[in-house]
Amino acid sequence: MTARRSSLRSMAAAVIVAAVLATGACTTAHNSLGTTAGTCFRGLAVATAAVRHRGQLVGVRRMTAPGLARRLPTATSLPPREVCVFAFKGTWQASQVDSPRGQPTGRYALVVVGARQGHLLATFLDDRLPGRFRHR
Repeated sequence: MTARRSSLRSMAAAVIVAAVLATGACTTAHNSLGTTAGTCFRGLAVATAAVRHRGQLVGVRRMTAPGLARRLPTATSLPPREVCVFAFKGTWQASQVDSPRGQPTGRYALVVVGARQGHLLATFLDDRLPGRFRHR
């Protein structure tokens, strides 16, 4: 009888351990967006402050500054490093954002934050988005 109880206890313990591991694996997979912009979300507070907590966040992209400059010609003055670009939709004037560059008005505010240090580099106003910002 004791051998059988011991065997049942071992089997129950194995089932519990397997269930805990399976549950942990599921939650780990859902904690990430699965995008390369995941590290940029540390700069979200900086970007939101740059637009003075106005507008609607459309999305975020991680790219190089030269890559952004190819899509947005007014961004050629940025230092050549990885940046996080936060896109906010609204009605913008240069006086309504921090570190404005480029056009004086726009439907989108593109806030550029350094990918590593998280400092505000510039806010560009434009009437179009320079690429895809929504996560599908």
